[in-house]
Amino acid sequence: MKQFFWKACLPCSILLGMFSMQSLQAQSLAILPDADTVYVCPDSTLTLVASGGSAYKWSSPTVSIADSGNDTVKVKSNNSIFLVYLEGAVDGIKQKDSVFVIPAAPQLNVQSLDATLVCRGKDVRLRAITNTGGYGLLWQPDEGLSSISGELVIARPKTTTTYTAILNITGCEVRRTVTVNILPPQVDIAQEDTVEICLGTTLKLQATTNTGNAQGLKWTSSDGLFKDTLKLAVDVKPIVTTKYYTTFINGGCTITDSVYVKVDSLPKLLIEADPKKDSYCQGELVTLKSPTYEPFLYPGIQHKWFPDKGFETPDSLWNMVITTQDSTIYFRETKIGGCIDTLGIFIPVIKPKEITIVPANPEICLGENVQLQASFSGEGEIKWSPEQNISCLECKNPRVNPTSSTSYTITVTEKGCPSSKSVPISVLQPR
Repeated sequence: MKQFFWKACLPCSILLGMFSMQSLQAQSLAILPDADTVYVCPDSTLTLVASGGSAYKWSSPTVSIADSGNDTVKVKSNNSIFLVYLEGAVDGIKQKDSVFVIPAAPQLNVQSLDATLVCRGKDVRLRAITNTGGYGLLWQPDEGLSSISGELVIARPKTTTTYTAILNITGCEVRRTVTVNILPPQVDIAQEDTVEICLGTTLKLQATTNTGNAQGLKWTSSDGLFKDTLKLAVDVKPIVTTKYYTTFINGGCTITDSVYVKVDSLPKLLIEADPKKDSYCQGELVTLKSPTYEPFLYPGIQHKWFPDKGFETPDSLWNMVITTQDSTIYFRETKIGGCIDTLGIFIPVIKPKEITIVPANPEICLGENVQLQASFSGEGEIKWSPEQNISCLECKNPRVNPTSSTSYTITVTEKGCPSSKSVPISVLQPR
């Protein structure tokens, strides 16, 4: 059973006659609105909703209830206090709930328990006096209020604000207002409440005041290492996460604003190739790696490799394995909080040479020879095979006289990267 709250003006004998206390264990059956006592405007209709059970039955000793077997009913006020009962089954067990309904024309008065001309940041207690014990009460706006429905609320507005208390009893509404006036002194730091920077970065903090100058302004820091006065803008270079405050005194009011500067750092940014070579052949596996770091020292660190050429591992890892394709600068972007850095490494790749040999498919008679002319771009060491019946092994234009059909292959090696081209020679045998 809910607790019941009574107005002192109601005779106890009437209340006792209307309601006898009954001890019930905790139950899930409930009447909505969920209040022990609800108020209605005289001659108005109240909507009640059953919740938590089934097979509902509504009743009242003094008013009639239409559709009393429904979960939602409408009750017409008869301008006197009355009681509404609800019976229902919860998991097969019969349970009960009840609610007092008190007709009352809303009465509201608003007062401030403190001075309403205050410095910014000062609490002002506002009280709404109602004849409903706060039932149906709402405060607007909600900015700077400790509660929007209490009879006693605390207001701490940033600027002069008029608060409206609204008492609404089933459509009957009364409004009252009270204004909290804020004295002029104001100071604001232009940055957001939290700023992330990278270690070694200088940050300019900018404050504004309602006077437009820094007279009466003082900067301090949470570590006590920074103090500065009479400046609207200051440069800070913290080496650890620090909170900075600006305090402004004017006209007897002191007001403070603050900014939390979070200092982040990055691990040692160095990328090396393994194996380490002056150049690489196309198709080689190369690991782009950096010194290891302890992840717990850099929570939230992120990596991104680009461009995506020959990636063999995810592009979000600290190290990367690639299959070389062509000469490329690979970049890794690393960021954490206010730190971001992009580092690159150049991987020079020697692509296979385009070799041509003329004649392309020569035919000779047994005992004859033919001169092969090889051409390619760039430099490279030449080697012909096989080594039999050929005039030179390390030139571009050897003369060959094979005794049978043979395919000769030239291999050009530039900085350890070989490229090959073959030419078949048909030897016609005498008949």
